[in-house]
Amino acid sequence: MASTSRRNNRYTGVGQQDDPSLRPPQPTIRQGLSTAQVLGALAIVWIVVRVLYVLPRFLDVLLGLAVVVSCLVVGRWKQQRTQSNETNSEERMERINREREETEATVHEAAQMMLDIDRQHLDEFIEKNNQSSTYEEWISELHPDNVQESGAIDHRFYVHDSDHRLMWNGKADGVYRHPVEAKTADLV
Repeated sequence: MASTSRRNNRYTGVGQQDDPSLRPPQPTIRQGLSTAQVLGALAIVWIVVRVLYVLPRFLDVLLGLAVVVSCLVVGRWKQQRTQSNETNSEERMERINREREETEATVHEAAQMMLDIDRQHLDEFIEKNNQSSTYEEWISELHPDNVQESGAIDHRFYVHDSDHRLMWNGKADGVYRHPVEAKTADLV
């Protein structure tokens, strides 16, 4: 039974004539990836790397915001709870002033936490980039969302009271890292 026109297999049945239309389709083997697929994969890798780089700083900011929001929620709860127990406007004014002071203290604490995070990042940046670091490079790494397409830094980082500029100038040694002068928006 060595005939080539007759086969014993599960697709054609025992002893039936071999019909190519009854055979299942054979899988094809691709010779490689298209350019679009390679570029797509590279884009995904780039996005993952950027997310992993920015994520820790984003989480620090998110933590600071969560502290502020939770304090505001607790303040609102206290306000609703005590409103029903107030007997006169003097007690109410005292409560409002106390809550305002608590909220201001919480906001101040959250702002200090954010400045501590920025100081820590500055110390790490200077240690990593020892002699070749500039203010603009630090801001670009710390706040990439504040860098314009032209590479210019948002003008708010140059104002006289900018915490970032003051931090940088506190670390400037005059040899490798130079102090940054305050600028107005039209000079930036």
